[in-house]
Amino acid sequence: MKYLIIISFFIIALNNDLASNNFELSPLNFNLKRIAATDDIFVAYGSHGSALISSDGQKTWRQIKVFESGNIINLFIEENAMTAFSDIGDVNVSEDGGINLRKWMTGASVW
Repeated sequence: MKYLIIISFFIIALNNDLASNNFELSPLNFNLKRIAATDDIFVAYGSHGSALISSDGQKTWRQIKVFESGNIINLFIEENAMTAFSDIGDVNVSEDGGINLRKWMTGASVW
């Protein structure tokens, strides 16, 4: 039954998006754990330092790599500023809604 639902969803999505000529299918290799959102930005994040981010009302999504290793354990968004924390002590920040991320602190510098 699970496979039938997945196949049905794929067929419906394929028919709808092929008509508009903007269909793209990208494999995801991480588990989503939590969601952070503001009025403009929606971020689903989780394992392997990865997240999905949308800034257009969840019409399109892009995958971003927040950390090179570790899992994202928490993420805060305030206006366009985003701060992410990993389970190995790293902290990364973005001041443009997740487009550019910079390392603010590493786990090694905490200890």
